[in-house]
Amino acid sequence: MTEGSLRPASIPAKLATDLVMACRLLHAQGLLTYSGHISARLPDSDGIVIHSRDKHRGAVTPADLLTCDLNGQAQGQQQVPIEIFIHTEIYRSRPDVRSVVHTHSPLAAVFSATRTPIVAAKNHAHRWRDGVPTHPDPTHIGSSEQGKELATTLGHHHAALLRTHGGVIVAESIEAAVVDSIHFEENLHTQLAATSLGSLAPLTEGELERLTATFNRERHVRRLWRYYTEGLPA
Repeated sequence: MTEGSLRPASIPAKLATDLVMACRLLHAQGLLTYSGHISARLPDSDGIVIHSRDKHRGAVTPADLLTCDLNGQAQGQQQVPIEIFIHTEIYRSRPDVRSVVHTHSPLAAVFSATRTPIVAAKNHAHRWRDGVPTHPDPTHIGSSEQGKELATTLGHHHAALLRTHGGVIVAESIEAAVVDSIHFEENLHTQLAATSLGSLAPLTEGELERLTATFNRERHVRRLWRYYTEGLPA
């Protein structure tokens, strides 16, 4: 199979269920609003799964999911999100990434409109200890060229801000991308609140080293995914 092609196949049941729950959960958390999107790689394929462009993020069902290739071409009649190239170009440049979230986090937009760097103000922010770059393009990422530029800004990082727009979170699974998106927002809230109280004292390199060395990411993601999804309406 050539890069960018998609083998005709149904979406695996667990992947569809997880993506639907992730979309609804991120909407409940205020990270997906009237826009924003989450996607996942199809196993053993160059294709990805994402929800349709116009469906309410809090009401997505498996019927609202579609597959597309890395050129942004969808199978079926539903339309991909306008910013599909956020996803396709990151997947193309980052083989380690299995899920991408484009959030419409209000706080991400606030931080992206400043020159204030994001620091580790909460323990789980050790995930972003190597920094969070800001992509300078404030417009919709509506072309493959813009998507490539964003992927370059992201580089090897696990998150990036989109200037005055929102954020991008990447991870090794749908579950991990959701947990990271929530922790990312928590860290922004904590940094902003701590700054209002006085001089900010973020985690030091030594503290970040200890947190990273003792953290069981797989167990943590599994536990928080269960915690959040069990609270969703049936």
